[in-house]
Amino acid sequence: MTPDSSVKRKLEWKLKQLTVTNDWRDAIQVRATSDVTDKTQQAYERELASRDLDRRASEARQVRAALARIRDGHYGICLECEEGISEKRLAAVPWTALCIACQHEAERKRDSGDPGLLLAA
Repeated sequence: MTPDSSVKRKLEWKLKQLTVTNDWRDAIQVRATSDVTDKTQQAYERELASRDLDRRASEARQVRAALARIRDGHYGICLECEEGISEKRLAAVPWTALCIACQHEAERKRDSGDPGLLLAA
């Protein structure tokens, strides 16, 4: 599939959105406090912020990979089965690397503890 320029613009916008660093350092900063409740709350908030950063970094990698597939002429082709990814799926998740069947299989394997497949969006 050859994507139109709007797909590339949408992916570039998403990448910009994911990589903006609005106050993430403040969210994971360790602050001195003697109150045990405050320490616990801060640790919880840092953990949430850290997980969000991990999620954003993972999604940014997926978007960069999709942009690379556009450049290479492989956009819209499932990395696992090499069949075309449906237009509807690409419209919903333009950075996806797997067709819906392969995505379901990847999730099934992930949930069963089998790391045998790439897990994409």
